[in-house]
Amino acid sequence: MVDRVARKLRSVCRTPVFVLVWLAPTWLLLGLARLAILRLSHKRLVLAYGHDFGADAWLALATPRQLHRASRIRQVVALAVKYSPWVANCFPQALVARLLLGIYGIPYTLFFGVRRSADVQGDINAHAWVMTGGLPVTGGASFGEFTVVRVFANHAPMTGQDA
Repeated sequence: MVDRVARKLRSVCRTPVFVLVWLAPTWLLLGLARLAILRLSHKRLVLAYGHDFGADAWLALATPRQLHRASRIRQVVALAVKYSPWVANCFPQALVARLLLGIYGIPYTLFFGVRRSADVQGDINAHAWVMTGGLPVTGGASFGEFTVVRVFANHAPMTGQDA
């Protein structure tokens, strides 16, 4: 018992301060995101996603500092999910990550994708994931598994005319 407590204490001491500070709020936000998904219509919920870019898949570029902060956000969301008593699948995780990235002004791209399952019935599976630069914040880099059907972001992509 003492060994277990000592191990947990060492684990907490190694956890970044950012993650410790945001753990309880992120846990609560996961619950609120789940509640919003269950209670709000899609028409109202879509307002929180960011700007709609259709099905054009692109990645928001980020500075090394922003990528570092995004990796901490990834860490705190993953940790909060472990302690979540409610369903905290890819959708609420993506909403919470999008919110935290937005709070810190970090560019993000929120993807919604679908794929046909491998079972006999060929059911459709949906997935949501958030990327900052090449960093998967939630949901992994799922481009190889899912066909992107909708993209939302807080920053517009640069075109050749912007350069």
